[in-house]
Amino acid sequence: YRAASQDSGLVVINRFTELTAFIESDGDVARATLEALDELTSPDDGAIHISNRSKDRAVPEASFGDVTPELISLGALAACPGVRRSGLYVTGNLADRLAVRCPVHVAISGTLACIPLVALGEVVGAVHLHWEVMDGLPLDLRGAVSRIVEHASLSVANRRLVAALQGQASTDGRTGLANSRTFDTAVEGALKARSAGEPLAVLMLDVDRFKAFNDRHGHPAGDEALRALAGVLRSCVREHDLAARYGGEEFAVMLPGLDAAGGASVAERIRSRVESTIIQLAPGMTDKVTISIGVAAYPADAADRVELLKVADAALYAAKKRGRNRVVVAG
Repeated sequence: YRAASQDSGLVVINRFTELTAFIESDGDVARATLEALDELTSPDDGAIHISNRSKDRAVPEASFGDVTPELISLGALAACPGVRRSGLYVTGNLADRLAVRCPVHVAISGTLACIPLVALGEVVGAVHLHWEVMDGLPLDLRGAVSRIVEHASLSVANRRLVAALQGQASTDGRTGLANSRTFDTAVEGALKARSAGEPLAVLMLDVDRFKAFNDRHGHPAGDEALRALAGVLRSCVREHDLAARYGGEEFAVMLPGLDAAGGASVAERIRSRVESTIIQLAPGMTDKVTISIGVAAYPADAADRVELLKVADAALYAAKKRGRNRVVVAG
């Protein structure tokens, strides 16, 4: 029996490991994990919680049997015996008066196994399996159960690490906006995907006299001004628009479906809001900045992405030359 249990465990582990190579979401990982554990140990019910990306909630991603798991805080998940022990914890007889019970997966009789999902030293969730009978999880299968959950943990953590690295490669670390490479790629894609006759406006923005601002307050204050400007941009664009930090104190905005006049209207809203924004630099210390904006639109002002950005940049230069804190439309 021992050899048969170990062999069946290896088979399930190998199949589960192969399956996770094709899984793309936490929910799919959770469902596959429970299916593998069900095939291996035949519990009566079970559930799996996985932390959300904000790391403030544990989401019930999958369950089976007569249970309805709830969304809980990570603090509540931390009360699970398996999470507290950082490993598989089995209560063989929940009806015993001195039995350790789990507040996450409530059961009053039978066997309960609590297994944390831990990867790279971080708890990313927990699995709970319940059998109506006492001692429902044989000792021979506990190692296989732990290995399946460990692999599920790594699958979740690895996908999140890849997503984080991709996010770092496509966003500006100081403002959280898209970076110039992401912006250029998005404009190129939007131009190719547009329908016939549909315009696309681009804004190029630059903070006025930013060097003087840095000299006056220091570079940390300058960073705060850039973050404040990024917040204004987010508040002024639509969901399918794209705002980016293009480099230094220069920003860019893509406005699909808008011509030069529509782009100028958005630009003026941004300019006005930036001018009225008070930037908190330190306790009792505030300041303001202004911006200059150049506007250009495809296809009226340019035939491709490179020319479109060049024309918008020329309009930005004209806004600077005419006294700053203004919007200039190409042409």
